[in-house]
Amino acid sequence: MVFGYKGQSQSALGAIAMGKVSVLVSMCLLAGGCASVGSPALRGAATDAPERFLLLDAATGQSSPVPADATCESPLVDPRDGTKLTMERASGGMGDYSTTSGKYGLAEDELLRVDCSTGVATGRVSR
Repeated sequence: MVFGYKGQSQSALGAIAMGKVSVLVSMCLLAGGCASVGSPALRGAATDAPERFLLLDAATGQSSPVPADATCESPLVDPRDGTKLTMERASGGMGDYSTTSGKYGLAEDELLRVDCSTGVATGRVSR
């Protein structure tokens, strides 16, 4: 048996080193996983979106501008043709909304990202 640091055998030192490497690799994987959580990246611009979407009051059917200090709300409406948008998720002042497939250049696996404080469409994201 070969002894190394402070009388420990080489095999014991190897096991300790492998344990430390395993912990570091696990931490890196967890950090990478956490870094990827959140809003998906934009896939591209929306097409033929209105200048701003409006907030729809589902009870009255009336629409109004999105308040500048508003949290992400649902539903929104296209003031030009009444197309409704339903919020699927929100993060960092941006809401990702589903609507009729094909509208605003959306593929079936995409949502429309809207700035919740302005009602302006910022692009397309994955579902």
